[in-house]
Amino acid sequence: MKNTRLSMAIHILSMVATATDPMSLTSEWMAGSINTNAVVVRRLVGQLKQAGLITAVQTNRGLRLCKPARDISFWDVLQAVDAEHELFAIHSGSNVQCDIGCQIETVLSQMYANLEQVWRQQLQAQSLQDALDSLQ
Repeated sequence: MKNTRLSMAIHILSMVATATDPMSLTSEWMAGSINTNAVVVRRLVGQLKQAGLITAVQTNRGLRLCKPARDISFWDVLQAVDAEHELFAIHSGSNVQCDIGCQIETVLSQMYANLEQVWRQQLQAQSLQDALDSLQ
């Protein structure tokens, strides 16, 4: 799985959870830690706010978690920043005249659905607190 939005969002949430001064959490400062552009951070912060995972401390300044880190699963974060994620993509347009080509999309769809379910369960089992505990 390669989903940089998920990892950057977890990075942001980790900074929010551990900040001693929530007012110091500027998009520029967080972008420096993530090594990305502040615009990317602002976009992710907006998505995390919209999902109810973080909120501004004052008007549009400073950030804090909306619920305890143990109650924020990686699945929650993924849904906030990449709800249309596609873990597995199936190529379309297989040759229907081929014995394999006429069946492969159906076979892979079923197999991938099972794998997605396992992946989802794993993401639901991991919380922001797990990441924070590992950072200590």
